[in-house]
Amino acid sequence: MLFIDGENLLWRFEAMKKAGWVPRIEVIHEPGRFVWTSRVTRLQNLEILRVSYYTSQVGSDDTLRALEVDIQRLRWSVARTNATGGIVAHVFKKPAQQQKAASVDINITIDLLRACYHRHAQAVVLISGDGDYVPLVKEAMRTGVHVIVAAFSSGLNAGLTSACDSFCSLDTLFFERNSRQRV
Repeated sequence: MLFIDGENLLWRFEAMKKAGWVPRIEVIHEPGRFVWTSRVTRLQNLEILRVSYYTSQVGSDDTLRALEVDIQRLRWSVARTNATGGIVAHVFKKPAQQQKAASVDINITIDLLRACYHRHAQAVVLISGDGDYVPLVKEAMRTGVHVIVAAFSSGLNAGLTSACDSFCSLDTLFFERNSRQRV
């Protein structure tokens, strides 16, 4: 099961793009809304059961629903098993554009721990570079579930890389190799 902190993923992607990194052609990016590539679901030859994307948005209920629908249209696939599916969107309302919504972190924590405690998966993947998740990763590991963290190098909290069972960089999944421009 993949648990994606969509806010963190989008912010880091947009920061790297602004710094000169060149996105791969298959990356789906709607500025200020979401970013995705199905390459993410090919991490470590995992059998994927579900991909959940958590994010927040300022706006009306219609704006939030439109974002949820757009995210749910995104697809994931695992070539090795021919498994495919849609992304489960969790969109929360936030009061101001500059703020990170606590709802994202809280719901990822609840859902990831529920999956671990109920043994819904042998492994979970947390996609975020946010150091606030270090206690979550440690608690999930105590349940005996294999915990993988995947994040961009930009803004990555070093504590996450040492807290998990394994770490995967997202840089080459979203960006062309050696694409960073020299300044």
